[in-house]
Amino acid sequence: MMENKELFLSIIIPIYNGADHLASTLESVLNSGIDAFSSEVLLVNDGSTDETLSICKRYLVEYPQLFRLFSKKNGGISSARNYGLSKARGQYVFFLDDDDLLRPDSLKLFYDNYFDNLYDVIGFSCDTVDFTVDLIVEKGTLGSVVFEGCGIDFMKLRTPTFVWVYWYKRSFLVGNNIEFRIHYPEDVLFNLSVFRLNPIIRITNQKVICYMNYREEGQLTKVRDPKKLIPILEGYMCYFRELSNSKDSHGLSETSINMAINGQIIPFVSRCLSSSISREQFKVFGLKLSELNLIDFNPSSLYSRVAFFIIRNPFFFPFFKFCYRFLFQKYVLPNLSRS
Repeated sequence: MMENKELFLSIIIPIYNGADHLASTLESVLNSGIDAFSSEVLLVNDGSTDETLSICKRYLVEYPQLFRLFSKKNGGISSARNYGLSKARGQYVFFLDDDDLLRPDSLKLFYDNYFDNLYDVIGFSCDTVDFTVDLIVEKGTLGSVVFEGCGIDFMKLRTPTFVWVYWYKRSFLVGNNIEFRIHYPEDVLFNLSVFRLNPIIRITNQKVICYMNYREEGQLTKVRDPKKLIPILEGYMCYFRELSNSKDSHGLSETSINMAINGQIIPFVSRCLSSSISREQFKVFGLKLSELNLIDFNPSSLYSRVAFFIIRNPFFFPFFKFCYRFLFQKYVLPNLSRS
């Protein structure tokens, strides 16, 4: 009987080897005020090999009415989110990463002040927080509504990015067959698919979530496996292609497209430079961007301008890789923020 009961909110947490931070995330969920409405937390263990499963089982035993646990073969974050979505029972779904934190009482505050089932998507804000041993996450404070209207009108102002700052009406996602299609950058392509279907949306600036910057050793300086990297770079190209198509089909402004490109061109080029792909492979990506008319922007961001300069000059790709490894990774990349 319980399996068929629709709840208000399903929080979907994809987890892969998250033992170091998972308990803190789940405690933040418990303290977020979710007892103010009917909810469930779906823990999707994506083939973890550390102590993730035992942590999940502990919370399942302690809070059996709230947590549901699923284990699957490792398939990446998109696969885990899709799996969670297929099992969700909530009227709305919320995708939370396994290493981020919710502010105390923030979901109750958000629900009490901003929820209306008229909306297909309801958004909030986040902070990037550097992790410290003595970290204290402050309670959420009431913000204000910054946009109400339709998804396409919002996209003409800016392109939505991270999925973990939105509640999505599950029937809207399921009814339109929307799912995560690529491994990376999965968030922006997912939201592009959602917003260009013109949902009714409300966006607020209430700070609900803390994106935790753990700065794990080695993450910024590793050389990526090209066999794993190529699908990621192809995922970027899929997003760029859909963005280019949306520019014509949905009348997106140059400003909106520019903001979207600015948000993704730096990580795209960064992944190219941190890999062992060849100059010719890099050149092919540049040619594809040119064919999509996405290479002639003159962005205001210095880093974006540098990224475009690198794409336009593939002959010097080996030199750029050298500079990236010994200058950019060491002095610049650690200071970039996702906030």
